[in-house]
Amino acid sequence: MFGQHYVKSEINIMHIFFYGRVSTLEQQEDGSALQKQLERGKAAGATRFYWDIISRSSETRPGLQAMMEDLQHFKVDQLTIARIDRIGSSSKLFYSLLGILRTNNIKLKALDQNLDVNSSGGQLTIDILLAASKFEVGMLSDRLKAERSYRRSKGKSNACIAPFGWKTKDGVYVPDTSPCVCIIKERLELQICDLAKLALEKFYEYPSTHALSKYLNEMLGCTSRPKSTPKKQQNVAENIEEIDFSRAKKRGNRRYPHSSLGWTAAGIKNWLVNPVHAGGIPRNSTYGSGKGYKSFDEWNVEWGTHQGIISREYHEKVKEIIRGNRSNHWTSRNMNMPNPYANLLKCFNCGGAVARCSIRFLKTKGYVAYFQCVRYRQGQCTQKAMLRNDKLEQQLQEHLIKEAEAIANALNFDEEIEEPPQLLGLRQDLAQLEKCSPNPAIERAKCDIKNQIRKIKCSYMPKSIPQRERFIEMFKDQLFWNTLSNEEKKRVLRDFVRCIWVNGSFLRGIDLLF
Repeated sequence: MFGQHYVKSEINIMHIFFYGRVSTLEQQEDGSALQKQLERGKAAGATRFYWDIISRSSETRPGLQAMMEDLQHFKVDQLTIARIDRIGSSSKLFYSLLGILRTNNIKLKALDQNLDVNSSGGQLTIDILLAASKFEVGMLSDRLKAERSYRRSKGKSNACIAPFGWKTKDGVYVPDTSPCVCIIKERLELQICDLAKLALEKFYEYPSTHALSKYLNEMLGCTSRPKSTPKKQQNVAENIEEIDFSRAKKRGNRRYPHSSLGWTAAGIKNWLVNPVHAGGIPRNSTYGSGKGYKSFDEWNVEWGTHQGIISREYHEKVKEIIRGNRSNHWTSRNMNMPNPYANLLKCFNCGGAVARCSIRFLKTKGYVAYFQCVRYRQGQCTQKAMLRNDKLEQQLQEHLIKEAEAIANALNFDEEIEEPPQLLGLRQDLAQLEKCSPNPAIERAKCDIKNQIRKIKCSYMPKSIPQRERFIEMFKDQLFWNTLSNEEKKRVLRDFVRCIWVNGSFLRGIDLLF
C-alpha cells in the first residue's frame, strides 16, 4: 500500500537502499540525528532513502513498510543500515525483512557491525543483539514504573507535563503565575493560572465542553484547527537534499507556550475533570501499554497534596455536569456496544488510530457508529471526514469478496482443526466479564484473558480458521457479513486482519496477519 509511489522507469535501475530510524527522544536531544544517519547512508553509496522517527518497540512504521514493499518491485543490490537496532527490537519484524532480502537475493550491510546474516554465527549474533535491545526496552519500562512508585509514595506530582494553569516545583504542583495573555478590549492582563481559573468558572455559564471551547477561542481570538493543509511528506527520498528536516525536528502534540491557546472540546473535557485543580493528584488513570485513559470515575485520586484553585465541591459539580451531558440527545450514546473494529482502524493520512467517536439512532438504519481519526481533534491531522459503520462494512465486504480467494490461498489451509478447548473456556470467561460492571480489577482480568487468547491463537494460526473452500464461500455470499453479530465480526476480523487503513470515508487497504 505504501509502496505505490515509485516510478516505473526507475524499477529496472540497480539500487542500494538505506533505512534510518531515530526515536522521538533521540530527535529531541539532537535535532540533526536523522540527518546525520542518512548522510552516512549517502556516503556508503545509497541511492534511495527510507526513514522513521518512532520508538524501536513500535512495528507500525510508514517508512519501513514502504521499503519492504519496494524491495519486491525494485532491482536492489544491497540494503544498508547503521545498526541492527535501527530496524527495531522485534525478532519477528527483523526476520520478516530478512526473508524478503533472501527471496530477492539482496545483501544486508550494517555500517557499525560486521555481520554475515547467512552464517550460523551471524544469526546467533543477530538474535543476541535483538534480545539485548528488547531487554533494554524492558529495563527502561521498569525504571519508569519504579520512578512512578517512588513519586506516589512521597506524594509528589506525576512525572509528566503539568496541566494547563500549573507547574511543578520540587515535586509539588503550584499555580503557574507566568504572564499569558492581554485582552485589550476588556483591559485584562491574565497569568496562566488566572486564565485556567476563568475557564473553570465559565463552565457554570457554558455547561458543555463544545460551548466553553467556542467561548474561549472567540475571547482569545484563536482557533483549535490548523489554518492550512500541510503537504504530506513521504518517508522516502532519492536525494537527502530534498528532505525537509525542519519538519522532522518538530515535536508532536505541542502545548502552550510552545503552541497557540486553541481549545478543543475533547481536550477541555479531560482538563476540566483533572483533580489537580482541586488539590489532588490522579493515580492509575491509564490502562497502560498505550491503551489510553480510563474514565475519570475510575481514577484513584490522592487528595490534599497541594493547594487547589477550586474547591473539592466545585470539582465534583464539574464532573456531575459532564456526566449529565452524556445523556443529552446530541451526544454519543450506547458506547458500550461491541466495536468489531476496535484497535484495527488506522488513518491513511497521518497513521494515527481511527476510533469510534459517537453512536446515533437513525430511523431507517437503527443504531449506527461514526469513526474519526483521533488526531484530528488534537489538531495533528487534517482528515475531518467521519466514516459510518455501515459504509465501512459495505466497503470491507466488497474488498473481502474480491480478495477472498487470494486470502485463502495465502492461508494455505490443510485441514480443519478445532479450536483448543482452553481457548473456548477463555472466551466464555471473557464473555462473562464483559457483562460485569467495569472496574479496575475487571479490566485487568479481561486484559489478561485477551493476552492468553492471543498467545494460544498464535500457536495454531492460521489452521484454526475454517477450511479454504468454506472460507471463500463465506465471503462470496453477499448476506454472510450481515448475518454476523458484532462479537462474531470482531472474532472473524481478529483471525486474519492486522490493520484496516481508511482515508476519511473511504477504505484504502487491509494489512493481513500473514
